[in-house]
Amino acid sequence: MEKSVGITQDRSLLRYCVECGAKMAKSQKVCPACGEVQT
Repeated sequence: MEKSVGITQDRSLLRYCVECGAKMAKSQKVCPACGEVQT
């Protein structure tokens, strides 16, 4: 997996997509990987 510079230090700002499990920012409402809208 690639290292993500910038978001790695802020684990509290990360969450996982409910549909595909991809890491995404908590502020995002749509998963960038699969397009699933987060609830």
